[in-house]
Amino acid sequence: MVIGRLFNLQLSSNAHYIDSVKNASLEITLYPDRGIIYDRKGKLLVYNDVVYDLAVIRSKISKTLDTAALLKIIQLDTLTFKKKLAKIRNGNVPNTFLKDLPPEIYIPLQENILRFPRFHC
Repeated sequence: MVIGRLFNLQLSSNAHYIDSVKNASLEITLYPDRGIIYDRKGKLLVYNDVVYDLAVIRSKISKTLDTAALLKIIQLDTLTFKKKLAKIRNGNVPNTFLKDLPPEIYIPLQENILRFPRFHC
């Protein structure tokens, strides 16, 4: 009986293995950049503009956040910043704060992102 149960647990039942894989791994879908597309006569049909998003976990924003520095980098005024924060409902998960940031804003933000805890590029 014991040998039969061990056989069942070790070889035939993989439910525990599947559950452990689900808990230990995170599946992320990465979308590749699409290249420039030309028609057969060489006319440009489609091109890429690289844009980025800024996400925030609202409930974890520090009271000592350097808001002035952040607003200067993302080129936003205080009133708009407060309105965007107020629109975020679920404060415990990352929410998109700004969409489609151009590289001119994203690069300085990425260089200084450690100064702004709970903001993610």
